[in-house]
Formats: sequence, structure tokens, C-alpha cells
Amino acid sequence: KIILKKLNLRNYVKMNGIPPPSYASLSCDYLLPKRNLLGERDIYFSAILLTVWDNIHGPKILTVWLNNSPEICQEGAVAPETLIQVANFTLNDEAGRIDKLDGIETKFYSLRKYDIIASAFVFALDAVKGKKDVFSFILVLPYSEMTEYLARLALCQTKVKQLIENHFVGEIRKKQDTEKGSLTERVERQLDVFSEHLRSFTQTMVSIRYCGLPEKIRAENTYLCVFEKNPELKTFLTHAITSHLQTSGYTLVVGENKDVVNKMISTLGLFLSPKERKMSRYVWEEEKETEDMVHIIKASAYEPDLFVQGCIMSGGFMNCTLSQLEQNCLPCTVVHMGLYEVRVVEVRVPLYLRKKEDAKTARKQETNPSASSHVRKKEEAVSEKAPKRLEHIYISMSQLAPFKEVLREFSSPLVQGFLTDLALLPPCNGIRESFVSNFMRLLKLKALALTKYLEEELKRNESSEQSMNAILTLGVKPALEKDKQMVNQAQLMVELFIDCVGDLYVLLAFAEKIRPNTYFDVLGDPQKQAEMVLKEFDAF
Repeated sequence: KIILKKLNLRNYVKMNGIPPPSYASLSCDYLLPKRNLLGERDIYFSAILLTVWDNIHGPKILTVWLNNSPEICQEGAVAPETLIQVANFTLNDEAGRIDKLDGIETKFYSLRKYDIIASAFVFALDAVKGKKDVFSFILVLPYSEMTEYLARLALCQTKVKQLIENHFVGEIRKKQDTEKGSLTERVERQLDVFSEHLRSFTQTMVSIRYCGLPEKIRAENTYLCVFEKNPELKTFLTHAITSHLQTSGYTLVVGENKDVVNKMISTLGLFLSPKERKMSRYVWEEEKETEDMVHIIKASAYEPDLFVQGCIMSGGFMNCTLSQLEQNCLPCTVVHMGLYEVRVVEVRVPLYLRKKEDAKTARKQETNPSASSHVRKKEEAVSEKAPKRLEHIYISMSQLAPFKEVLREFSSPLVQGFLTDLALLPPCNGIRESFVSNFMRLLKLKALALTKYLEEELKRNESSEQSMNAILTLGVKPALEKDKQMVNQAQLMVELFIDCVGDLYVLLAFAEKIRPNTYFDVLGDPQKQAEMVLKEFDAF
């Protein structure tokens, strides 16, 4: 192993008379099966590896996923010895810290010598007799893709972690009490199902890479150059932009016309940062497979955690389910271009975040091997009696909360004044794009002021709480525990010159990106509010 680090692998095998490694010696699977010809937009990852640490042989490659067979796609294929070197890089330092691995840890390698970059995800699985095996899931890309990939690194890491937790680690832990065999055998049985989900993930990354929003969007290609002539369109844009900003830029645009949907995507894309535009995409339709050539896959379905994306409706239904919309990290806005309607998944952001946290805790308990079997059976029996949600059924707009019903409370004078001033400017020479950029910069500065105000208020409340605890030690009867909401919302709005709740929600969306948990500090945690109410009842 030390010799392999110091010498080139190809020279080493020649010196010792060992044949160089080949794909025939590796277990290969293909991300694009039954394809005879690859287009440029079919390929994103050069290879994907799943490796495990072996105490005798060191890093061992279990499976290699390629775009296609190396004989067909020789230019995009990575040399087998390079893949072995990548496996050594990711796992050589992990052998001595198996017990310290907590969840899924990420690594990134820039290997210009091999003309590749690698993004690794290291995790551990329970083996026999309380021991653990360390695995590494590695994405290999060409070195030329580093700039584009780093712009989407956070999104890719989030999706790969969800992929590994839900369809690999979680499934293996669920079946470890019922399935027999070693850990390696159970992993191999799970790989067939995991490969299908992996193909879906790679298709998503291809769609974001090649159908993403440009870094600069011209206002001439959006609705911001024609809205002043149509009062109905202006009202619709006011609602759409307000809800889009209040949901941190997570918006799904639906309609029956692809060009109309993409134009609205460009309009809302102006209200995103350049980095967020890299994690958005236009609608692109399915291109069917032929005998001579195979084109890229369909990507018009909804994908959680993208900022702005589009979906073509069919029969009045969106190409997504309610459970998919609820998988997003924050509530999502849905904009219907045919009906000029704006709807939201959930208006109360803290309640949405608390539901997601509770669902995540429930999933961890399901995959916890220490849970007794009779408790699991009891929970399964209760869940069978409970009414089941039809999560596989596509949803319509009527199942979401209309923005008009909450407009009185959540309307934003900031957005209304912005559109009024924008209509006075000429739609040429990039003037309106600059005005949008200045408006976004203003919102970010206001959000930064909000976070600084919030930090000072929390420090002041913390010091007063410490002084109160000192008084309680003198024998004074303690009062009921207050809610974690330490900041007076009305006082905050007055001192920061925020006119209404709608503007506050816009600024909170920006402030949450600067300082996490801002929503809970200003609006309160629903779970702790419920606990406070229960304690008050108990006091009576």
C-alpha cells in the first residue's frame, strides 16, 4: 500500500509482471442502459464508485457505475487504475476513525494530475459482532466541470445524502433483522434497487447542468417589460413575486405551454442570486427513444430543493405529488400560468419546519436497530388503522392554499412599490435589470439589519434571564417557562420601519439564509408554544 502511494500504479504493475487493472475485473453497472449512442448532454458524471475498507486488502471497489460501456464511450471513460487511486484517497485516512464517523461525512478532491475531480461521501454500517465497516460513495467528474459543479456542490451533497440515507443505509438497517448473510451480501442485494434511484439522481443533475438558468437574465425575455400595459398581469406578478420572495425563492411554475412557463421562470429568476440560478432549471420535454439514437431523459417533473423550476400540466394536474412538495427544505410557491393563480404549500414557515423535523425524527426511529421488534409491530398496526394519504396521486391547484386568502395579512408594500417604480423606467439597455438588482440588494441590507437587531435583542434577553435566575435562587417562586420567542415582533417592526407582516416575511426569508433559525427566534417554535399552553393548563 505504501509502494502504491509512492509509485505510479501503471509502472508498478509493469515492474512486477501484474496485468494492469481493467473494467472486466470490476463490478460495473451503467447509468444509461440500452443506449448505443450518447449525446453531449447525456453525460455528467464520468463514473460513480461504491467502495468499502477491507482490513486485509485496504480499499475495495464494490461497484462502478459508468455512463455506458467503455468500448462505446472511450473518450468519457476514466482509466480503471485512476478509479483505484481515487478509492485509496477517500478511504486510506478513515480506517482509524470508524467509531468517530457520525452520519455521512463529505470530502472533495481536485486531482488535476488525473484530469478529474471527486466528491466523496463516507459512512459506516454495522457488521457482525458490533463491528462496523466503512463505505465511501464517490462521484467522479472531469476536471473541466469543477467550476460548474462547485456552484451546485451544496445541492448535490444534500441530494446524495438523502439518496444514501433513504435508499441504501436506511433499507439495509431495516432488513438486518430479517435478512441473513454478511454485510457485503446484504449490500450487494440492495444495489439493484439503489441503482434505479441513482439513475434518477444523475438525470436530475444533467437537467440542472444543461437546462439551468443563465447567470445573467435579460429583462426583455421576461414579463417585467410588458406588465405595465396589462393591469391583470401586474396584479398577478405582484402576488407571484411577493410569495416567491416570502418562500426564499422556492417556486414551481406550472402551465400547459412550455414557452409561457419558461418566460415566467426567467422573470422569477431575476429575483435570485447567481448561485441560486445555478440550482434552478427551465422546463425541458421528453425526447423519445429511437433505434438509431437515444436522447436525454424527461425532466419536467418536480424536483425538491431546486429554487425555480417548471412543470407542464396534464388534465389539470401537476406532474408531482403533495408529498414531493413537502420534501422541500422550505415551503414552496406554486404559480399557475393558465389561471393566473398563486398558491403556497404552507404559509406558516415555523410550523412547516417543525413538521419536517418531526418527520425526520420518525424516520430515524424506523431505521434504528435498537428498537425492539414488538414496538415496531405495534406501530405498524396503528399505522394500518390510520387513514392513509394517497401520496402517489398527482395534485391539483385546489389542494394548495390560495395566496389571495392570506393577501390581506401577507401582502408586501415593498413589492408593490417596486413594480410601480419599475413601470416608469424604459425597458432597454439593461436599466430594468439594474433596478431589480438594486431592489434585491436593498432587501439583503434590510435583512442584515434585522439579523443584527435580533442578535442584540437575544443577548439582552439572555442577560436579563440570568439575572432572573439569580433572583430565583433567593427563594422566589419561579414563573412558568416562557416560549423561546424572545423578540417582541411588534417592537421589531416599529424599530426597523417595517410597515406590515408581508414585508416582515420577505425580510425573514433573506435573514434565514444569513442566520439560520431566524424564523423560530422571531415567530416562535410551534412545539414549544404547545408545551407552554399545556403547562398553563397543568398549573390550573
